[in-house]
Amino acid sequence: MIPTVEAALRQAVKEAFAWEEPSEYYTPTRRTHTRRPALVRALAPDIALFRAQIEELEQRQIPQLVAQYRDEDGGILPIPLVADLLDFERSYVKLYEAMVASSIKTDVAAPAQAQEILADRMSEFLAVRSSGGGGDPYAASTAAGAATTVYSNRVGDTVIYCKGYFVSTAAGFGTSTPASGTLAQGRYSFGIIDAGTQRFEGIVWSCPAQVRLSLP
Repeated sequence: MIPTVEAALRQAVKEAFAWEEPSEYYTPTRRTHTRRPALVRALAPDIALFRAQIEELEQRQIPQLVAQYRDEDGGILPIPLVADLLDFERSYVKLYEAMVASSIKTDVAAPAQAQEILADRMSEFLAVRSSGGGGDPYAASTAAGAATTVYSNRVGDTVIYCKGYFVSTAAGFGTSTPASGTLAQGRYSFGIIDAGTQRFEGIVWSCPAQVRLSLP
């Protein structure tokens, strides 16, 4: 189920895209703003990466792609593709090829539209994470939470994952089946390495969770 996002949290994430420097994530000057930034502070590197990618795409005249993922319950969740800036063009192509190999549709989005989509997915990620903050919607939960377990259809698969707000070069999660590990509370997508190619399920899960992949 797509988590419910409070309007104030959504606004705090949206405003974060306008901050020029990481130091602006710390704003202790006004009482009403002292605690909200703590929840979005961890997003600073990923927001900076996305903004740098938008500039890179514009310079290279390459469109921003958005993958059509789904929620656990089947709702459509568009998610931007975000490449490795150190090997940008090749990385971006490989992400697109991974979507093709995974039978996940991609669409072109204007930069402003892609930013709105990313802000929505980040807000949902933080809505799940803040649920571990002792009931305070603006408290940042740093607890990793319970283990997430991922099953695939084949023994020995390398399971990979991405944060649930953009599709990037995936990180290793473990070897199935099952693969088990502890992730910070939030929304994540999972896949496997199949014959050297990253393949994703195309679903975003709220973790910790029991995840069943229909892969390979």
